[in-house]
Amino acid sequence: MVFICRIVNEYVAKRVKFVLPDWDDIVDPNYDFEANRSSEAYKKDKYIFGARLWELVGNVVDGVLISLSTLTENKLYRIKQLGNVRNFMRIPNSIEVIGDSGAWQYRYLDTPPITVHRALELYEELGVDLGVTVDHIALFGNFRERMEITYRNAIEMLDIWKKGRYSFKLMGAVQGLEVKDYLKGLERLYNAGYRTFAIGGLAKRDTRFIDRLINELIKLTHYLNIERIHFLGITRLSVISKLWELSDYVGEISFDSSTPLRIAWTREFGNYLTEDGKAYTAIRVNDAEVITMIRLYDRGEVTFEVLLDYLKKYLIKTGQIQYLPYYIALLKDRPWKKCTCNICKTVGVDVVIFKGNNRNRRRGFHNVYVFSKLMNRINKFKIQKADTIIDNYIKQYN
Repeated sequence: MVFICRIVNEYVAKRVKFVLPDWDDIVDPNYDFEANRSSEAYKKDKYIFGARLWELVGNVVDGVLISLSTLTENKLYRIKQLGNVRNFMRIPNSIEVIGDSGAWQYRYLDTPPITVHRALELYEELGVDLGVTVDHIALFGNFRERMEITYRNAIEMLDIWKKGRYSFKLMGAVQGLEVKDYLKGLERLYNAGYRTFAIGGLAKRDTRFIDRLINELIKLTHYLNIERIHFLGITRLSVISKLWELSDYVGEISFDSSTPLRIAWTREFGNYLTEDGKAYTAIRVNDAEVITMIRLYDRGEVTFEVLLDYLKKYLIKTGQIQYLPYYIALLKDRPWKKCTCNICKTVGVDVVIFKGNNRNRRRGFHNVYVFSKLMNRINKFKIQKADTIIDNYIKQYN
């Protein structure tokens, strides 16, 4: 019994949380795919009548990241009307809300456009669970000055936060140019009293840099009592296994990434993911007749050969014949038929048609669902297999 309990505890301790950044990822739940028409309610107000990821495929993420730099005055007003951002976005209680200043959006400015007092005020008004201190990405401009701004803000915010009655936990932002900068910054904030940290400026870093950083963090955390480290803007999913290693020495590890969602429309090839590690290419088509034939094929009312003839003619006409081998693989395998997510079960073949927000973003929701299931399989006993699947996603068509 003792042995079983120890195994369970190790499994829980080693869980890495997946957080999704919010970019108003909303679709029309009553969209008419046949007529390519949005519902009147959605056109009137997408925030009230639109649907978000968790409303269509369930609670498949551990958290949502809200960046202050993406908030408009109108959006903030509406959030206040409903009490907090959780109510506004209808976020389930099981999903945590993290707020950050959104440093990537103001990376070319000399100083952050938001003050530490205003950031604290906004975090409280939003009702976030955790708020990241106002940072500045070191990769742009005067890196030493930007790092100093980051740490000065963090220390000032901690002092104000301690004196106030805030309902959220404060996370100290860490920025750097070299790995050693990150380590010194984290130690500096640790000595100031922080035990939860957010590592920023990683979106454009290569995998080797992030690997080195995590290896050094593993060494550093051997003698520090750190409650949590969150990695901001991880775009390279192949580093997840390294985060897993770090979780042996830190209370909680989390990362945010929009990659599984956004490749649905930003990737030219391989933008529909499957649980077995394949990345299929969605069909770019604007011709109503061809879309009708795809639907008829999906329902078994026309043969593959008939559809292929229509598709070939269309691709030759539009000068896109290079896509044909990818479309053949997709249409022959019909992966949407095998998927268990609510998107594929409700909209069927439309999920693999590359056309408009309501198809493309739904495909993104499907991808997040698939990635979340993969994350759930990354545990102490299956990490090698899961890591291989992640690598396959990254390597295909990049």
